[in-house]
Amino acid sequence: MRVGRHEVNISNPEKLFFPERGLTKGDLVKYYLDVAPCALHHIRRRPFHMKRYPNGVEGDFFHQKRVPAHPDYVGEQFVRFPSGHSTVFAVIDNAAALAWVINLGCIELHTWHSRVDDIERPDYMLIDLDPTTDDQW
Repeated sequence: MRVGRHEVNISNPEKLFFPERGLTKGDLVKYYLDVAPCALHHIRRRPFHMKRYPNGVEGDFFHQKRVPAHPDYVGEQFVRFPSGHSTVFAVIDNAAALAWVINLGCIELHTWHSRVDDIERPDYMLIDLDPTTDDQW
């Protein structure tokens, strides 16, 4: 698939990612490309933590910090943790890179709260509420 100046390989675009709605991986890639200008405004220049659903939203998922082998249009950021461990995160700065991570099964977009140019200084706060079906509020 051509995305801007880049060719992005979308494997198994017909794979069902949202079986209840009949939506495929290809549909998800198209959606994220449609909203890329807005999404990129919020995720660019931030280390990207991959929560991958390789078999769709109803399948198992796993977390991946280290960016796997990737094309040159996907950025990267080296991070050393206080424990001494380190890794290289993906940095998603363009629509082609966004399509690439969606192809890996990243349905959700998880980034750090800081940018790569000032990794120790978060520039926003997120409050994540996860109510259960039993909650009355």
